[in-house]
Amino acid sequence: MFLIAFSLFAGRFLAVGWGGYLLLCLLTMVGLPLVYILYRGRRLGDYLIQAGGWRGGLAVSAALIAVALPIMYAGSMLREFQEYYPMWPSAGESLSGFIVFELYTLAIMFATEFFYRGFMLKTLLDHTKYGNEAHALIYMLAHVGKPGLEVIYSLPVGWLFARIDMKYKSILPSLVMHYVSSVIFDWMILWQTGVRFF
Repeated sequence: MFLIAFSLFAGRFLAVGWGGYLLLCLLTMVGLPLVYILYRGRRLGDYLIQAGGWRGGLAVSAALIAVALPIMYAGSMLREFQEYYPMWPSAGESLSGFIVFELYTLAIMFATEFFYRGFMLKTLLDHTKYGNEAHALIYMLAHVGKPGLEVIYSLPVGWLFARIDMKYKSILPSLVMHYVSSVIFDWMILWQTGVRFF
């Protein structure tokens, strides 16, 4: 499992291109864990890959996104984030480019949540009561190379995402929080840097 985590971490720094990175993520974060889960005869629901208590999870997701809006707005004014996001340069060239990039991001985020809040979390919790803390630390390390503040806050955010997912027995809340806040933040960054699609 740690070899997979390392390959994902290293994959961000290899010159594989956007398509190659998506393929790498889907293969290592979804494909290999899925093969392992099925080979072991486990249920996907054991890894929070299910709808679970989706209504409650979505309500909490919406509330936390609303709470995070002022923080995201403040972050969008920082040059460190403006120089990094959105990660695909053409996302700021047109509305269609932005939409395509955000759909690409959705696929990456699904793979991320499947792996970290699904597969890795359950696997670590099977071996230690500190599985959430260990998973959050690995999740933070996977952010190395991104803006420094993001690396720091990915630790408590990873931990919180997992707690919410465990409560609602689904990765859906963290997927919604991660993806929707990412889209909003990208939009804020573009707005702050003078990009207007309308």
